[in-house]
Amino acid sequence: MVNLNFAADSSNGVLNSEGKSRVLEAKRGNVFEEQGWHVWCGSVCEWGGAWWLFYSRWREDLGFEAWATHSEVAVARGESPTGPFFPENRCVLPVEGGALWDRDTGHNPTIFAAGETLWMAYTGTFGPYRRGLPTVGEIPKDDRWWEHRNNQRIGIAMARHPLGPWKTEDQPSVEVNPEGWDSLVVNNPSVSAKPDGGWVMIYKGVTDGPRPFGKEVLHGVAESPLPGGTYKKFKGVHPFQVEGAVFAAEDPFVWWDARAGKFRAVLKDNEGVLAGAGRTLAFYESPNALEWKLSRIPPVSGATVRWDDGTVESMNRLERPQMTFDGNGNAVALQVACLPAGEGRRSFSLSVALTKNFFKEL
Repeated sequence: MVNLNFAADSSNGVLNSEGKSRVLEAKRGNVFEEQGWHVWCGSVCEWGGAWWLFYSRWREDLGFEAWATHSEVAVARGESPTGPFFPENRCVLPVEGGALWDRDTGHNPTIFAAGETLWMAYTGTFGPYRRGLPTVGEIPKDDRWWEHRNNQRIGIAMARHPLGPWKTEDQPSVEVNPEGWDSLVVNNPSVSAKPDGGWVMIYKGVTDGPRPFGKEVLHGVAESPLPGGTYKKFKGVHPFQVEGAVFAAEDPFVWWDARAGKFRAVLKDNEGVLAGAGRTLAFYESPNALEWKLSRIPPVSGATVRWDDGTVESMNRLERPQMTFDGNGNAVALQVACLPAGEGRRSFSLSVALTKNFFKEL
């Protein structure tokens, strides 16, 4: 497992030499990975005196693109927000005997608590690759693959314990709108409690268009008085949208920062057009989860990781940022998913301890 810190490359300990973004430093040994599996989408919470990592995984021999066809949500246990985490060898999603819409995969888990109940927002789907059927070799990105992707919908599961049993709904919490901007796909949910009561969700949607991909990739906002059930969408609200960009943002994670009195979000600057620092993890803020602006918090470099032995490793992907909170609601760690550059590499999850001044604005 790996301890992570951010490099202090300038006098203020925040920016790198170019003054654009923070550099990710990591100690080898603080990586969470599983032999024979790709690991992705880590989300951590404290429950019952332990720390629990929920993560997506799929068989390594099926190739990285099998995230869309064979992903499942598993759980690991640790003693601190940054681990080390140890697999419980327990698949919690999809559930046996579940509904058609999420029968084949569980992906994008985001874990949060409300009272004595754990809730998990996730992406489910179904398609030609039935989970559990014999599959050999890498999954091709063909029509069958795209059918799984285009059937993605958003659900919220609940349980009284991290190991379950987890209960899912017969219908998605967020469905596509045939008449709207999110008419092809909805996925990547993130849920936060609102300071005045109720819950808000940021999610990704894809507009129907030239197949198989579709047209624009945008984000929307929905709300609910309860943590589960159906979320009602706000019309005409598209956070992180940039004119002229088809796919500006990816993987936003949203939370209410009570100390600062505002919502925050961290997301992948997918085309390098948000923070002006290339493909990074950028920060946004909002008074109401509807109107968002780029934060003055420096972004985090998404291109490389500088390890404690002095080596610098390039990443093909550094995505799915999610915050971990202590009992007082303070963000104490950042979870990210990494796929190293090079053929045949296995993806893994990193837990990053945050310094007290991490959210200090320049």
